[in-house]
Amino acid sequence: MLINGQDVYMFNPFQMKNWTEKEIADQIDYLISMIDNEADTPYGIAKNVENISNQLFLFGEVIARYVKKRNQLKDEISAESKINAYLARDEYKKNNPDSKLPAMTYFEGIAEQKLVDKRNTLAELECELTRFKNAYTSAENICNAWKKLLEAIKYENGGN
Repeated sequence: MLINGQDVYMFNPFQMKNWTEKEIADQIDYLISMIDNEADTPYGIAKNVENISNQLFLFGEVIARYVKKRNQLKDEISAESKINAYLARDEYKKNNPDSKLPAMTYFEGIAEQKLVDKRNTLAELECELTRFKNAYTSAENICNAWKKLLEAIKYENGGN
């Protein structure tokens, strides 16, 4: 992130929750653009490690947001499903007072049908969450590779 023309790579987790998704995406784009794929000096590699570490922090923030959204939607679907099942059962009882009630799973199935759109939204959230978890893992692997390269250079130069 640029503040007053200066690169700023420290993120405050207490403030991060106030960032918009666009601000996070812009920051990730900026960090990615600053990667030096040709880095072969300890300084250049260390800058890349720092960069990736900051990307990991941002990916972690997005993961946290998606986990929250997913959990809230799961709870909402669960509650609505139970309510809809009992409402469907009461409706059946009212419309068929003399007949035997079907098993509760019948009404649960009716309730589930009413929540297809929300379940599809939940599936989309799961996909987004998986994408960011994969991005996190990939960036972590790249960061570890650069750390190993940095150690190899240090070893070759006789450093401790």
